[in-house]
Amino acid sequence: PPAATKSNIDNGVSTHANGSYDKQTGIYSIVDDDTLYSIAKRFNTTPEAIQGLNNLEGTTIYAGKTLKI
Repeated sequence: PPAATKSNIDNGVSTHANGSYDKQTGIYSIVDDDTLYSIAKRFNTTPEAIQGLNNLEGTTIYAGKTLKI
């Protein structure tokens, strides 16, 4: 399969070099090296907005988990 560069779109799921995002559900799958800041920047939002949407008290996120964007 082709490497994920900017984004590959298939069935509403956009696969970025750093994770995948389902446009229908608004769910992003966290991968290694992701930070709230890097995810927020990618989706043109703020870390605080992502924290609020996901009821996060801190800034720690884990690969394999998901976030609402």
